[in-house]
Amino acid sequence: MMSLNPSKFQVELPSELIPVLDQLGIGQTADERVIISIAIGLYTGHVVSLARAAEIAGQSLNQFIDVLRQRNISWANYGDEDLKDDATFIKRLLGDSEPGNDENRM
Repeated sequence: MMSLNPSKFQVELPSELIPVLDQLGIGQTADERVIISIAIGLYTGHVVSLARAAEIAGQSLNQFIDVLRQRNISWANYGDEDLKDDATFIKRLLGDSEPGNDENRM
């Protein structure tokens, strides 16, 4: 996992937000909870990939997936482009294995 170079800056959070961050049950410190929450938001907003969000959160991919699962957030994005790619692959695979196709015979 690639390490991120931290930049320090101070953010004022509304006092009502602190208990919400504490209830998340993630991270050991308020800083960690905020960073993980940002990573989740970036991932669910389709700004960064799953792997990049895990890196931002300072977690392994499996740890970050567990965080998403605990919050019932889908981590497996399967869109229209994936469906088209799979359909093309299946057609090609079936086409290559049809009887009379000598391309794959030895």
